[in-house]
Amino acid sequence: MPAKEVADLIAMKRALAKYTPDIAKEMNTEIRVALTGIRNTARNLVPDYIHLRNFMEDGLTHKSRTNKSDPFPRYDPAVVRRGIVTKMGKTKPNIFGYVGFYSLINKSRAGALVETAGRGMNPPRASKSNNPKAREQFIRTIANDTGGNLWEYGKGVKQRGRIIYRAAVEDNGKVKQAILLALDKARTSFQSALDKAA
Repeated sequence: MPAKEVADLIAMKRALAKYTPDIAKEMNTEIRVALTGIRNTARNLVPDYIHLRNFMEDGLTHKSRTNKSDPFPRYDPAVVRRGIVTKMGKTKPNIFGYVGFYSLINKSRAGALVETAGRGMNPPRASKSNNPKAREQFIRTIANDTGGNLWEYGKGVKQRGRIIYRAAVEDNGKVKQAILLALDKARTSFQSALDKAA
């Protein structure tokens, strides 16, 4: 969202919260319902099993050969599903200066790996594993177990993923439209309340 639109939205949200909290609450409820729908779609896309024996959660404590204080995360589909959550609030600006106010994120480390593995593989980096092909095999297996390659939602390498981004692509902009409608409805209701008070 460009800077001017961000400033307008921030001003509108502050005014709603201060002068018409009931309108702000209704707007947030409508937006949360829209986000919940796409969140559930994303959770349904989480595979029950990844065919990588050393990646699957097995209840044991594992050590890392390369990073002893922070071992490689293990994949547990229940944890990954719970980690896909909606976030309402301003995000940090990205490298282009854009921010988001309503987000769908994956908080689990294993989920983030499944979502993005191979996204920055140009050129491919050397694997730290004893198996020089480990990185390629990891990415290929995840792609196979999640139904294919990375899905693109927008431009740029950071707009590609397998779960949340696929849910966004399959949504065809319905959630985005619902959010814009909720914002427009709140703006109209707020203006109407101002007119009545004048």
